[in-house]
Amino acid sequence: MISDVISSDGSLLVMGAGGSGPYVSSPINDPRAMSGDVRYNGNMFEVYSSGCWTPLYSNTADVQLNSRDVATLAWARNKMLEEEGENKLLDKHPALKKAKENFNTIKALVEHDK
Repeated sequence: MISDVISSDGSLLVMGAGGSGPYVSSPINDPRAMSGDVRYNGNMFEVYSSGCWTPLYSNTADVQLNSRDVATLAWARNKMLEEEGENKLLDKHPALKKAKENFNTIKALVEHDK
């Protein structure tokens, strides 16, 4: 069972968690059921409280990326789509491809002189 989710850089956020109690088998209409009894009924745990069986939720955690990383992923997706579109244009228009090559060459020269 996972008891903790730890992120050293804060990139994951654990929003909530829940737990389940001990297992005690009781038939659906068992007159001997007492408050606090727990049973597995169908596909869920239930606890007997105030005269009725109430669902008891299993161990769960809502794990999400923080807002900075969500924004970074959105930017990366958009950038990939932008580059995909640009590459299609470069393949279709040789003059544009040559202009981009020239731009990249001049950019590299300017950056080298810094």
